[in-house]
Formats: sequence, C-alpha cells, structure tokens
Amino acid sequence: PIWAFKGKIRLTHTCGDAANYEILEDVLVNGKFGIAMIIPPVAVPEKHISPQAQDTRLMSIMCMVRTIIEDKDLPDIHIVGENKLEASAQLALRPLTKNKEIDDTDFVNVQAIIARALCQALAYPYMQPAVLQLLSQEKGTPCVYLSPADMFVPMNEEISFADIIRMVKK
Repeated sequence: PIWAFKGKIRLTHTCGDAANYEILEDVLVNGKFGIAMIIPPVAVPEKHISPQAQDTRLMSIMCMVRTIIEDKDLPDIHIVGENKLEASAQLALRPLTKNKEIDDTDFVNVQAIIARALCQALAYPYMQPAVLQLLSQEKGTPCVYLSPADMFVPMNEEISFADIIRMVKK
C-alpha cells in the first residue's frame, strides 16, 4: 500500500527483516525510495534486546544499504535511524551519494530525547503536565508533525518573520 500526502510525499511500508540482505536488496531495487527509516525491532517482554545489539543491527543494515546502492547503481537514499547509544552515530558507516560524499544521516537518539524531556520537566515543574501530555500516546492528545518549510514559505527569498507566521497560519 502507498499513502500519499498532498501528492508530494509518498509513504510505503514493507514487511520483512531489513537485516536480511536478500530482502533488503529486493526492497531497495524494486522500490523508489528517497528516504529510509531504520527502526529497532519491536521488543517482546520475554526477549530483551540490549541497546548495543540494537545499534549493531542498525549499523549492519546501514552497511548493507550502502553496498546495495553502490553495487546496483541505485539513486541516493537518505537514512533516518533510531540509535540507543550516543557513540553509534559517530561509528556508523553511512551511504555515499553519487558524487561520493557521505550522506548526512539523521540519528534519533531515544535516550537523549527522554533525558532532555526529564531535565525540562525538572527545571520547569509547571511544564510537567504539558510535557507528559505531549509524550503521551493517548487518543486526543497533541501530536508533533514535521513538514518541510517550502510547503509554507518561498525559499531563497528574504522574508519577514511576520510574513512567515501569516503564511504558516494560512
């Protein structure tokens, strides 16, 4: 299935183990992806997966993506990965772009996000209910959506902050 947002963003999902080279190769060769998200496997209560093992898996998948893209001469792909340990972002072997530059992979460090939220809640006690509500997955609670700026405002053009606010509200 393909989900589309305003005809500009297409989202697809494939079931399978990304750490399996053949499955990953099939997905990358037959799909037309500009961005790949690598998330850790869902942990089941009876089987705990250590942060080291999760990050090792992430880095292995990134190496396979790099190899497949180079071997099959596929278009550049940007990776967003969820890492558990701070050092993983520095150690990971990222895909190369067509002009042999290293991809500026985005890493989402879950522990760092939780630590920052905890520090904010401790530093600003009145803010605790808002932070708790924002991080909650309960129905009806706020959600954070990230959108490219060029969906709202013209790029490479000098513009006042008041105009930006007006355009985003519109």
